[in-house]
Amino acid sequence: MLMSKERLLISALILCSVGLAHVTVVAQQRGAQPQPRVLKRQPSTFMPDRSLGERLQTVDAVVTARVLSRVGVRMVDLRDGIVRRNPEGVVPLESIPAPFTEYDVTVTEVFKAHPAVGFGTRPRIAHSGGVGQANGVTIDEETHVPQLIEGREYLFLLNFSHDVNEMQFSEYDVFDISQAKVVANARLREKRFGQELEGLSTQQALQNIRILLEKP
Repeated sequence: MLMSKERLLISALILCSVGLAHVTVVAQQRGAQPQPRVLKRQPSTFMPDRSLGERLQTVDAVVTARVLSRVGVRMVDLRDGIVRRNPEGVVPLESIPAPFTEYDVTVTEVFKAHPAVGFGTRPRIAHSGGVGQANGVTIDEETHVPQLIEGREYLFLLNFSHDVNEMQFSEYDVFDISQAKVVANARLREKRFGQELEGLSTQQALQNIRILLEKP
């Protein structure tokens, strides 16, 4: 009789354990969330090796500005320029979601004017790249632009972008002028126009830009 009670108790414990295990597995299955898909991209950038004078002529604006804050990453639908006809006969352009990293800045001096970046204004400027989400997919696009530091002053070569509806720059368009001498990032130091300013005193570098922009 004692053995019978022990067997009944053991059987009950086994059934209880199996039941709990089943509940745990089901709970884990129900609680498991699908991991978001990550798409890593490398930007295809090309910059001709020009002199500083030639480079200054190709951009919409040349300004110095102090960084107020890094706003974050904004996703923008870019048009890839490929026309595809659908059954209804419409020919829309395909759109590609792309991340842009944005900064708020204060313009401290204008060397080449553009309505979007006047002296004393506080525009928002951007460069391509960063990490953002679109349609459930995390897009991680490499950017070679060093993160701008709040409170520091930079020399920017800017172009107006209709994609982001604000001024845009790349790794080839920003010099750190917060110190006594101009600092160029690694990409800039590979180009002639970067080498012309790297290491100069900030005062001399800005004077050189004034002279070059005044030339016909």
